[in-house]
Amino acid sequence: MAYKNILVTLDGSELAEHALAYIPDLAAPGANVCLFSVVNADLISEMAKVGQVMGPTFTFVDSALREAPEENDQQEVAERHAYLRHVSAALKDRGLKVSTRVVVGSVVDLIVLEAERGYDVLVMATHCRTGLSRLALGSVAEAVTHRVGCPVLLIPTHRLEKVVEPHHSESSIRLASH
Repeated sequence: MAYKNILVTLDGSELAEHALAYIPDLAAPGANVCLFSVVNADLISEMAKVGQVMGPTFTFVDSALREAPEENDQQEVAERHAYLRHVSAALKDRGLKVSTRVVVGSVVDLIVLEAERGYDVLVMATHCRTGLSRLALGSVAEAVTHRVGCPVLLIPTHRLEKVVEPHHSESSIRLASH
């Protein structure tokens, strides 16, 4: 199935970039792709929100986006913008219309809020955490999946057949032959 409006979440990690390899196959001709990244303002609060997925209720926080990022956040936002511009180049070279967006706040809440802006599909890499790391860090992908209304394509990074060069390299996205 080809999608016209695709939201891709990226956290700046090489693992998350693996989702980019699937975008050319998912995109309809003339598709719009938004590369979206959230600078997490409060990790402790975020872990609590992800943990709530396991409970019977999950409340949405309207104040997920802070109006004025703190100085440290501003540095991270600038770095994340540069990162998204860099990784978007390979998709643009493939003829896709790509926009980028960086926000500061709650990762889960802001991904859900962005997904509600009319995307046909949300594409996320999942780090496939288990055991103590899952307990400590939770699963953003799981928390988001429980709350969004559009289809979600989760790319498990431990079983990738497609290859994406790290964002710091000079090469672009290339697909591995099957």
